[in-house]
Amino acid sequence: LILCNPHNPVGRVWSRDELARVADICARHDVLVIADEIHADLALPSHPFTPFGVAAAGSDVAWAATHGPIKTFGLAGVCDTLLTTDNEAVAEAFRKRSSQLHLTRNNVFAVAAFEAAYRTGGPWLDGLLELVDHNLRLLRDRLPDGITLVESEGTYLAWLDFRPLGLEVPELVEWLTAAGLALSPGHWFGREGAGFARMTVAVPSEQIEDAIGRLTRAVAAG
Repeated sequence: LILCNPHNPVGRVWSRDELARVADICARHDVLVIADEIHADLALPSHPFTPFGVAAAGSDVAWAATHGPIKTFGLAGVCDTLLTTDNEAVAEAFRKRSSQLHLTRNNVFAVAAFEAAYRTGGPWLDGLLELVDHNLRLLRDRLPDGITLVESEGTYLAWLDFRPLGLEVPELVEWLTAAGLALSPGHWFGREGAGFARMTVAVPSEQIEDAIGRLTRAVAAG
C-alpha cells in the first residue's frame, strides 16, 4: 500500500487513529506500507502531522516512509529523499534495489543543501506556512459561485471543485486555458478527480488574487 500523507492533491492530513487503523489492517493481511511523507513539513498548524512509524508503533506491520526537503524548500533536482523503517529486511531490499538503479550516491551539493535546509530553514518554513494559510483563506473567501475550495489540511496545494459549472473534462481544460490559468486537471490524479483542478498556492498573494480575478471573469462570461 502506498500511503500519501499529507495527501497530494487533496491536502488531507491523516490522523494518528486513522494511521493506526491502516497499520492494523495491513498487518493482518501482510501488506507492506510505503508512506510517502514528502509533504510532512507542510501540514498546517491546525492539523499536526503524525509519522506512520509513530502511529504503527506496537503493530507487526512492515513499513517504510520517505522524507526529504525537496517540497518544503523547493530543492527538487538538488536533493534526494531518505527512507526510514524499523524493519531490516525492508531496509535491505531498498538498499539492494537502489544499488541496482544507481541511486545510492548523493552529490556533495545535495548533502550540503539537505543539512542547511533542516538546520537553518525553520524561520523560512514558518513564513511559508503563513503564506499558504493566507492564500487558502483568499480562495475560500473570494472564489466565484460555481467553484469551491476543498478544505486543505496540509501541502501547498489547493484542490478546487469545478463540478457545479457542469463542464466535461475536455471542456474544463479548455475553459481554464482560455482564462489564462495553468492548473493541473483533476483527472490526471484518477477518474475520481474529474471536475477538479489543483492549484499551487506557495506563490505571492498577488498571484492568487490575479487567479481569482481570472476565474471570476470566466464564470461571469459563461
